[in-house]
Amino acid sequence: MKNQTERTEKNKIAGSFTTKQMLITIAGGICILLLAQNAALLIGAAAVSCGIFPAAGNILAGLLYAFFTWKGVCLFLRKIMKQQPEQFYIPQFSISVKWLLLAFAMPLLLLVMAMIAGGHWEIQYKNFEKMPELLTGGIFFFGIGGGISEELVFRGLVMGSMEQRFSKKVAVLLPSVLFGALHLIGISMDLFSIIQLLAAGSIVGILFSVIVCKTGSVWNSACVHGIWNAVVIGGILSIGNYPEETAIFQWRMDSGHRLLTGGDFGIEASVLSVAVYLIFTGIALKQKKKM
Repeated sequence: MKNQTERTEKNKIAGSFTTKQMLITIAGGICILLLAQNAALLIGAAAVSCGIFPAAGNILAGLLYAFFTWKGVCLFLRKIMKQQPEQFYIPQFSISVKWLLLAFAMPLLLLVMAMIAGGHWEIQYKNFEKMPELLTGGIFFFGIGGGISEELVFRGLVMGSMEQRFSKKVAVLLPSVLFGALHLIGISMDLFSIIQLLAAGSIVGILFSVIVCKTGSVWNSACVHGIWNAVVIGGILSIGNYPEETAIFQWRMDSGHRLLTGGDFGIEASVLSVAVYLIFTGIALKQKKKM
């Protein structure tokens, strides 16, 4: 009875949510994301300048990034948009054990595929002294902070508002393309690499969106997104054919072909990563939808 009531309420909102409300929600979400990130970085940097260790500053900045975005999004929805966060896939915090395990399986599968493609291990011993700083930055800022904040905005506000204005299909596809396109900002790349990034970014965005639709919660997609960020781009592991100065462990691929390496953007835009995204999208699609 409760689930039926929740679906009925959502259908009512879907029929009354206007284009103006959708655009305000999307713009508000992006502003919240930028403000939360910059505020967290400033506070973390100020704390380090006051004498705390850089690793502690990373932990503080990452946790504040997630907290500011979460509270900002909920406050924005309730006070400005007069909506409930639950209508935007933002329930009370809870993560499925299944998706926690699958989150770790994603970067592991990427590494296995890269190793099959050929290469060798390199360890940046000089970075061992920076290990606390690298690990806390990767886990707390890129992982917890980035994963939670981006999912709250893109799969919560952006996808949620588009679903209520248009349809679930539109809500899954358009924010995913936007998610991929935003990664172009501030990066100089050739046309082929741009196409690679747009394709890969859109596909991984669809993966996160499907997880949210199937589980009814951004927290599960945030878990998958965050662990991927922490492992693949957070400085713990680097996969590619060029030396990475800020990574501790690196799998140096023998092939320099841009389809395998991801071109100018890196491994996340490679066909290996795209294959991982598609495999886990298939897994998500087969999950029984939470009602």
